[in-house]
Amino acid sequence: MSGVVDRVREAGKTGFWVIVLTFLLSGQSLLISHSKSLDGYKYNTTSAVLLAEIIKFFLAIFLLRWEGLELNFRVNKDTLLYSIPAIIYSLQNNLVFVALSHMDPTTYQILVNLKILTTGVLFRIVMGKELSSLQWSALFLLAVGCAVSQTPCETSSGVQTSFIGVIVCIIVSCMSPAAGIATEWIMKKSTLKKDPLHSQNMHLYFFGIISNFIAYVDEPNFMTSSFFEGYTLSTGLVVLSYAFTGLTVSLIMKYADNMVKIYSVAVSMALTLVLSVLFMGQQPTSQMFFGISIITVSILMYFNVVTPEISQKTLPTTQEGTKNT
Repeated sequence: MSGVVDRVREAGKTGFWVIVLTFLLSGQSLLISHSKSLDGYKYNTTSAVLLAEIIKFFLAIFLLRWEGLELNFRVNKDTLLYSIPAIIYSLQNNLVFVALSHMDPTTYQILVNLKILTTGVLFRIVMGKELSSLQWSALFLLAVGCAVSQTPCETSSGVQTSFIGVIVCIIVSCMSPAAGIATEWIMKKSTLKKDPLHSQNMHLYFFGIISNFIAYVDEPNFMTSSFFEGYTLSTGLVVLSYAFTGLTVSLIMKYADNMVKIYSVAVSMALTLVLSVLFMGQQPTSQMFFGISIITVSILMYFNVVTPEISQKTLPTTQEGTKNT
């Protein structure tokens, strides 16, 4: 009986962080768009991503010490594995700014859900997780919904979806699953799987700082502009959203899996639409609503199948991860 209670409690905890991630992702794309002026970003976007990595690194150390655990920071052949997702995440985070400079936030959120398809493929290949034919059908239906939703859309800020924005967003949709699956594999199947969550985060963010710092110093205006040049309150909120989104994703990655995370992104798309209408004056199209409806059906199809598996397989992993932490 106690095992059932523990599973229900852990399921509720995972569900809570899924909801948090959904709101964070929705707010993130809106904040990035709001921080952009008509002629582009006034601040250095690479420095913003770097600052977010630094904040996450020190937050991981703080949480590790707050739980009374040893830092045990080390750089060896095992921890070097964290450099792989860190580099991919670094490139992806910076490409998000490029994508959103060529498209409105709602279109971005819809198109970026193509990552569900690539995540499903990598989930099967790397993690060895079987997906049923109905689940694959749900993923295909999701891709159709995303395609239907792709119509020229202009926001009140004058940002119109362009071909460049779509291409960059597709690249992001491939990089994100690659980094996510790599992170999940390291956390669950590598020699580092028994490390506490915040210790894993500390090493991941350390390499994230290095990769983003290299990207920052490689920029042409590195010597001529200051780190915080052009920063405003909106910029600070963008940085914080990146930091807390990263921490929340790591919780879901450790105690659930990439498919749970990726469907949080799908749900955040609908929320972004509502927020765009309320706060950015965006006029949603009928095609967009139709596409969202198709995406919603695909989500219901997928989780109608996967729910029994989550209760039996994911939650024991959650219990194990809790003990390790």
